[in-house]
Amino acid sequence: KFKLKPIKHMRAIENGKKRWITTAEEFISAKYDWNDVMEINSAEFGFYPEKETTKQARIIVNALNVRDLPSLDGKILTTVTQNSAYPIISETESWTKIKLPSGREGWVFAQYAERQ
Repeated sequence: KFKLKPIKHMRAIENGKKRWITTAEEFISAKYDWNDVMEINSAEFGFYPEKETTKQARIIVNALNVRDLPSLDGKILTTVTQNSAYPIISETESWTKIKLPSGREGWVFAQYAERQ
């Protein structure tokens, strides 16, 4: 038997689009093979667009900052309001990347955005 260490911030490229893998279970259920995993540098990774999902993030607090990075250190791009919903672009354990009506993308703290 073997144990898997929780995966944090791993990204996969599927069909030319990048997406977050947040758990070992997700890695296994997607039928990824460790033999096919290869490391690429961030410049090369940046050429791939994010994989959009059909899920929406509904804001559940009065106001929520949208940041340019998935971190409290990220620059605030705008603020979104309660009950508004946005397409989810990608997710990490603590952050959700959303697409704003303007087409701009940014990160919100996942605890305050309900996944629909």
